[in-house]
Amino acid sequence: MEILRTADPEPSHLKGTLTLCVKEELLPPCDPLTATSILRGLLAFLEGTDNVAPEEAQAVPTHNVAQQGGEPSWLSTLLPEVFLAALPSGDDEPPEVFRRAAVYMERIRFWGMWNAHAFDRAAKALTNKTKYRRALALTIAEADPQSGPYRVAGARPNAIARLSSNDLSWVKELAAESNAPERRRLVAYSLLMAITILCRPPERRAILRVAIQSCDTESRSETWYQDVRRRRQDFHFQREIHVSDIARATAKQRENADVRRQLEGRLEAIRSGTDSEALEFVVNRMLNYSSGGKLGTTNIGVVADEFGHEIAEATATGLKQFWRFVEPPLPRDGKPNAIPNVVIAGLSGIALDMVAGFEIHDASPLEIHHLARYALWENGALHWFEELANAFSQEVADAIWPAIEMDLLVTFGDEYYAKGVNILVQGPTVLKSRVASYLSESLEKQANMGVMWPHLRTVLEILFSERMIDADYLGSKIQPILQSAAQGNQWEQVGGWLSFWLKFDPMKAWASFETLWRLFGRQSEDAAVNVGGGLHSENPWSFMPAFLHYKLIAPTEESVPLLARMFEFFESHILRENDLQRASGVVYTPGAREFAQGIRDGIPHSIRAIPGAVAHEALARLTEKHRGTPLGRSLHTLLEEHDMDDAEKAATLLPQDIPALGDIFCREPHSEADLFQLALGRLETIRQGVEGGPYSERELFFEGMEERKLQIWLAARLLDTPGRWFGVSREDEVDEQKEPDIHLHHRVGKICIEIKPLDAGRYTASALIEALRDQLVGQYLGGLNSRHGILVLFLLKERTWQLPGKGRASYPELLEFMENNAKEILAETPTIENLMIFGINCTGHLLSRGKKCL
Repeated sequence: MEILRTADPEPSHLKGTLTLCVKEELLPPCDPLTATSILRGLLAFLEGTDNVAPEEAQAVPTHNVAQQGGEPSWLSTLLPEVFLAALPSGDDEPPEVFRRAAVYMERIRFWGMWNAHAFDRAAKALTNKTKYRRALALTIAEADPQSGPYRVAGARPNAIARLSSNDLSWVKELAAESNAPERRRLVAYSLLMAITILCRPPERRAILRVAIQSCDTESRSETWYQDVRRRRQDFHFQREIHVSDIARATAKQRENADVRRQLEGRLEAIRSGTDSEALEFVVNRMLNYSSGGKLGTTNIGVVADEFGHEIAEATATGLKQFWRFVEPPLPRDGKPNAIPNVVIAGLSGIALDMVAGFEIHDASPLEIHHLARYALWENGALHWFEELANAFSQEVADAIWPAIEMDLLVTFGDEYYAKGVNILVQGPTVLKSRVASYLSESLEKQANMGVMWPHLRTVLEILFSERMIDADYLGSKIQPILQSAAQGNQWEQVGGWLSFWLKFDPMKAWASFETLWRLFGRQSEDAAVNVGGGLHSENPWSFMPAFLHYKLIAPTEESVPLLARMFEFFESHILRENDLQRASGVVYTPGAREFAQGIRDGIPHSIRAIPGAVAHEALARLTEKHRGTPLGRSLHTLLEEHDMDDAEKAATLLPQDIPALGDIFCREPHSEADLFQLALGRLETIRQGVEGGPYSERELFFEGMEERKLQIWLAARLLDTPGRWFGVSREDEVDEQKEPDIHLHHRVGKICIEIKPLDAGRYTASALIEALRDQLVGQYLGGLNSRHGILVLFLLKERTWQLPGKGRASYPELLEFMENNAKEILAETPTIENLMIFGINCTGHLLSRGKKCL
């Protein structure tokens, strides 16, 4: 207290004492005189003296104040508390120290570095001290003439000293004081403008006019006239908008009335679907109010609002017939990107028909043909197209082939409009199988086009997946393209095609590249950079380093020597001393050099992710070769991590796991395979509970149950696992199919779980194979870097399935069929360690064969 009572305390002693008092809550209650002395000393410290360090002598003392959102500092707590304690009981003119303190508190409050409770208490204490409050409000306004007047006297004043309508007469007198300095008169006039905001406009204009007349200044008059002009302009502008809106609304009402009379005269033709002109007009009107991305998105309510319910009903009925009568043109028959009205009307009718319960399996040949042709035009895959293609694969293939054939004839620059090729790529596997023979014929016709054929990769990939060509044939098509590009010094193009070839025949692809490099590469670093940039072109996330998302080749033991050769090539040709460094504080826009560096630096990480002795030996050789360099130390770290992972995977049981040996859920997994076994064990207990448990939840399941609800139920059961060691994540947007329905995750890996409900309308055997091969294995396991997947089949209603090339099959026979297909997929996909078909019978009839590990 002796230091705090000193009139001019030494700054460092003051700061240390105040900090201690606030932190330890030692500041005792004191009389106003002592508090005023403390306040004066505190302000002396804040404003700086000869003995205060330069960084502490700041106008706004941010070095003592917590950032916004953090814990209030001692300054934001202490300053208003000392201010409150120093306030006298009377209401005289405040001493200068209070004016300075008010300005400091306002600065702290303005920058968000404040204790709201303490400041509110200080503002409340000033409410009944009229002279103090007015004087401090004027001081704050003068300290910040731009915003200060509105903080102390605006519509919602929030300064520590606030003015209200009760202070209007005082402010008017202040603004009319002709002997005051110019700055004071301007601030007073700003206060008058702020405090009259809530007055009625005529009253406010009169008050401000009197202030101008009583003490006119040029700047004050200009401020007044600017305010008046702005308000008049705003009023006239709003009036013009209002008149224009009324005119448009009136014209639209007249137009709608005329259109309605015309449509009512053609009602029967509209209802029958034969009046294409009227239907196309109405559909265009609906599109004006549509925010969806699909062309077939319809809003019949718009028609009802504008033309009445009778016309809306006739339009809905007519559109559902229209698409059956009218065959749409092929996408390339008209102008590029021009969508005919007939297509929009047809897609709208199909969407309405699907909502009304149209059964794809009952479609006539003409309906199948029209559905396939209309599907070509829609933005993205339609939910019903997969079912159509699975049910009538040959008919759909014949219907869309002319569009695909037209797409295959285009050259570079026009391939973006390839709606036929796009729907084939997005379509189910069975559709690709039907079109494969046509593609093979086109491939032979296009033999001389080589690199100029933009869809060559798509055709080769489909034909290879359908086993119509082998890796040697695929290489014979790519080799001439690589050679031509290398001879023309187009090394980025070489990298792009090499990236594609590596997916199918990595050894032969890289050997071919090495030959071309020896012949044409000339050991050029720029050429090697372009090759790396081209390899990155196959990365689906082009803005990120390739090694984070894209695997150049399948990560198997057989690929380790090749990966090591690739690393040696890029390490020797893309020199590290020339590497580009990412600049801080700027937007990252990587180019070919950054992409090439990412390919080079990512290959050792790919080797490190491959278990086994071969990968260990490769990393050890690379580490020894680059010993004593930063790269060698990095490789040594990867080698240690690889060996630690292998050791953990080999340890089937660690000592700390012995107490939990009898509980399948309570032992922490040490590898992804362990996590897979935990998932199987939990799914088996869930299956037993549903199929035969005393408290079975079978009655919760029913035919037609949404897949989303099954997801939620199964995710909840997995979350309820006793002693759970894994996390559970669920994909919210099932239709987007970006992630598996559920995945279990732990630091050792992830397990992908895909769910399919089986009832009278879901799913065919071909669709299940598609989900297993393309969705779970092809998309999800690779996307999440997982090597273990589970397809869970919920039987909601007893039924039979038509197996491809076989007869009808029961549920257990379907499970066996799917297990055999899973074995084939495992044999073809070395990146997958285990794949499981898991059946849960929810019907109450114990037909399920349960699980099958492969």
